[in-house]
Parts: sequence; C-alpha cells; structure tokens
Amino acid sequence: MLLAIDVGNTQTVIGLFDESENLFYQWRIATRANETQDEKGILLNNLLLSDGLNAADITAVALSSVVPSCTTSIVEMSRRFLKLDPLIVDFTITKQLKTTYNHPREIGADRIVNAVAALKLFGGPIIIVDFGTATTFDLIS
Repeated sequence: MLLAIDVGNTQTVIGLFDESENLFYQWRIATRANETQDEKGILLNNLLLSDGLNAADITAVALSSVVPSCTTSIVEMSRRFLKLDPLIVDFTITKQLKTTYNHPREIGADRIVNAVAALKLFGGPIIIVDFGTATTFDLIS
C-alpha cells in the first residue's frame, strides 16, 4: 500500500491507498516542524496500530510538503522505520506541467499536486482554488 503524506503549514494529512489507488485510511494531525524522525515514526506506528494496520504492509511513500524541516525528518523517518525512500513531490516531479511562473522552485508541492490531480480528474482548462493556510488560485490550461 502507498503511504501519502501531505504536510501543510498547520495540518498534515496522512493517507493510505490500496493497489487500486483507493484511499482507505486517512488521518489529520497538527504539523509539528520540530519533531524528530523518531517522534514521527512513533506517531505513524501508533496511527497504524490504532486501526489494526501494520507498517510492514507499506510498499511506497509519497511526500508533499511546504515545511522544509518536516520534509527532512519525514524522509529520515521513512528510511529508518519503513526502509523506503519516499517520492518527494516538487516542481521537478512532472514534465506534464509547464509553468510561466518566474521562480518555479518556489511553487509549493501542494499546488503541484492540486494541478496534477485536477488535470487527471477533470481535464483542462481548469481553475483550482485551495483554501489552505493561504488561499491560492491556479489557472491550468
């Protein structure tokens, strides 16, 4: 199963997807930028155990993060506790998107994921409005 982690400025959403790409578990927790890899590993293990799941069943990890310190500790946690290198979502992840943004390295992973998902689910052109810590508007053509 795929462990997907979306780290926002205030909340982190963790989801588990089965082989058919269906979301079957989801947790929402506070984003804690100062947590260590060990704390994150223990928290993940506790979430899994609370729902009768086993970390050994996780075969892949995908990480979208707008909090750099969390990115580092989650990558380290994934390597240590799951023995997996996570796929990190950033502006280099897809050739599908071309941007006119002046500084593409500054585009948040959340906006990239939104754009890819919107194109896959609905096609383009499309306007995406994300009401996160900051409200963002993206026009995808």
